[in-house]
Formats: sequence, structure tokens, C-alpha cells
Amino acid sequence: MTQRGGGQTVSQAAAAALPSPDRQLNLLRQDYPGWDITVEDGQWTARLRRPLTSDLARAGISAVITAPTAAELAARLGREVMRFQAVRQAAHQ
Repeated sequence: MTQRGGGQTVSQAAAAALPSPDRQLNLLRQDYPGWDITVEDGQWTARLRRPLTSDLARAGISAVITAPTAAELAARLGREVMRFQAVRQAAHQ
């Protein structure tokens, strides 16, 4: 790892620049209101708040998504949102 001035590694500096886990959790909940998002024992989990219909399941949408970090959960939820949009778009054609 690369050392920075003051003996801090770059990854430590990057981690220190991130919002606190509570702040990350609140931001995720704000950005993805259709999901019940929790973090427990370092595992970030999002549970879909609505029933998973067969159309949604066929589109590859998951009822539960887990990730080791808030950033990874945000990325996975972003992909789910794109799938939702594709299902909505197909329904309106």
C-alpha cells in the first residue's frame, strides 16, 4: 500500500473520507425508498418492499440483495433500478 504523509495509507485515507456507516445507510434509504435497507455485522442488505411478481423475477430482479459494503450495495441497487425501468418500459409498449 502506498503511504501518505503522516503514516496513513491511501486506502486508510479513502476510508476516512467516506461518510459514517450511519450516514451511508441513511443515504441509501433516501436514494432507494422501495427497499428496506439494513446493515448488520458488516453485511449490507436490501429487501424489496413490494411483492416480487413473475414479471419482475423474469427480468432478473431479486427480492433480497446483499453486499459487503454500502458502495457495492448501491451499485447492485442501481442495476436493479435499471431492470425495473426495463420492465416498466416493456409494459407500456
